[in-house]
Amino acid sequence: MRITILPKTSLARWSVWLAVAWILFFVLFMVAAESGFAKDSGLGRVLDTYILGSKCQVIDIAGLIPTTGMSAASFVTGLISMIKSKERSILVFLVMIVGLLILFSAARQVLAWCQGRA
Repeated sequence: MRITILPKTSLARWSVWLAVAWILFFVLFMVAAESGFAKDSGLGRVLDTYILGSKCQVIDIAGLIPTTGMSAASFVTGLISMIKSKERSILVFLVMIVGLLILFSAARQVLAWCQGRA
C-alpha cells in the first residue's frame, strides 16, 4: 500500500474537511472571546450571574462543545477510513493525531472545571 499526501476515500476526505471546519470554529470562538461578545450579550450576563460565575467560562464552554465534537468526529472518521478502507494518507494521520490531542485537552479542561466546582 502506497502512502500519499491527500486522502483517496470519501471517509478520509470527510475527516480532513471536519478538521478544516474545526479550525474555522476555533478561530470564530477566539475572535468572539477577544471581541467581548459574551460579556456584552444578555445571555452572557445571565450565565455569569446565575450559573457559571465567570464570563471566560461561558466562552470556554460554548466553544468547547462544538469544537470538541468536530475534532472527535474527525478523529473517528479518520480511524474508520484507516481500518475499513485501508486509507494511508499523511493528512489523515495528522488529522487523527491533532483530533486525539484535542480530545485529551478537552477532557483535561472538563475535569479541571469539575474539580474547581466541587
